[in-house]
This record gives sequence, structure tokens and C-alpha cells, in this order.
Amino acid sequence: MTTGAWSTTGHEPRFVNYRESHRQEAENRMIVRVDNDRCQGHQMCAIAAPAVFGADDYGNAVVLLPDGEVPAKLEGDALRAEANCPEHAVLIDR
Repeated sequence: MTTGAWSTTGHEPRFVNYRESHRQEAENRMIVRVDNDRCQGHQMCAIAAPAVFGADDYGNAVVLLPDGEVPAKLEGDALRAEANCPEHAVLIDR
């Protein structure tokens, strides 16, 4: 049984399969983490993405998001944080 509905957005009506669209979203999600062995506490990640990264009691980076899953609106910030980390401690998985 297929779960979905007809969508009339755009020029032609099309059937939207909710399970398929949910699977695609899950495959495209961004997961961010910090390699604690590399992190030296420069906090460049927290400057680039303050909604994604914070600091522990020693000043090392921590991910503030549950399970490290980055919302779409913060993906650009997370990528900027990865690029700005001098120790390459910010790791992003897709």
C-alpha cells in the first residue's frame, strides 16, 4: 500500500509518496560531530555556527544539537565551521 496524496503545485498534478520523500530527507540529513582528540579549543566553530557549537568546561567544542543532526537552515553555518576549524576537528557526515 502506498501512502501519499496528489499535489497540484507546479504545472502538472503529481502523486507525492510520503514514505519516499521521508526516506530521501533521511538520506540527505547532515550530522555534525567533533573529534575530541583534535580539538584544541580555538572556538572558531562556535563563532561560525553558535547555534550548532558550544564549549565544555575546558573550552573544547561540543555539538549543541540532539544527535548532531543539523537542521537545513543551519547547514551553511555548519559547513563554514568545518572549513574554519584550524585543527580539522569538525566532522560532517551525510
